[in-house]
Amino acid sequence: MTEQIPRRGYSLSAPVLEAMRSVPRHRYAPEVPLETAYDDDLAVVALRNEEGRAVSSVSASWLQGIMIGGLCPQPGMTMLEVGSGGFNAELLAHVVGRRGRVVTVDLDPYVVHRTQQLTAEAGSGRVTAILGDGTLGASDHIPADGFDGTVITYNVWDVSTARHEQLAEGGYLVLPLEMHGYPANAGPGSEPTPRALIGVGGLRGCAHGSARSGGSSLGRGFPTVAGRRQGDAMNGMAELIERQIAFAEAGSAPSPPDVGRGALV
Repeated sequence: MTEQIPRRGYSLSAPVLEAMRSVPRHRYAPEVPLETAYDDDLAVVALRNEEGRAVSSVSASWLQGIMIGGLCPQPGMTMLEVGSGGFNAELLAHVVGRRGRVVTVDLDPYVVHRTQQLTAEAGSGRVTAILGDGTLGASDHIPADGFDGTVITYNVWDVSTARHEQLAEGGYLVLPLEMHGYPANAGPGSEPTPRALIGVGGLRGCAHGSARSGGSSLGRGFPTVAGRRQGDAMNGMAELIERQIAFAEAGSAPSPPDVGRGALV
């Protein structure tokens, strides 16, 4: 798996690759055969709703690696994951090391229970899975200075105030953002537009990250914009909106990948 990702044109940091080699992905996708679990381009669906739509999955490994690298994780940091599953949180826990920890929150009781069970059986002991509304962050688990990074593992329509306010100064927020013109909080009734995988945060002396060779996108086919968590302002959001509109008007942003082949759900 870790050998295939670079062949697809992605450059993951050494700590992220080491985490992927060390954390047993198949233990977090027990419903599928080994070859499926370790297919680097396949998202493993863990839960579907009544309509058969995937509502929880283990995302493709290349996408997980890119998003984790976008957080610029360092040893000792505390990270928040919104949208649980187990494997992604354990990858983060491996990168932030023994002094770090990861809080993961999900709205679905089954997903939270499954995550708790899988991390208890095969995890590091540094992942805390909680039930809650991810748009509100994890107020009972915020470190004194805020979360060093937040990753949202499902498609969202805006950057909620709570997620922003719970970030540490200079902290990173990585999320897949769906937008339609101004404002950034366009609702589900809006006409669908290209999807962007957004990294919002300060450069903060990041020693390692992840990128696609020859480009600046965090993920394949996703335009990205960088801003900074600074006081009560999130710089870069205006640019993000303007660039997303430009992509939509020019028709140059690719369509989202199908669920099941690397996509976030």
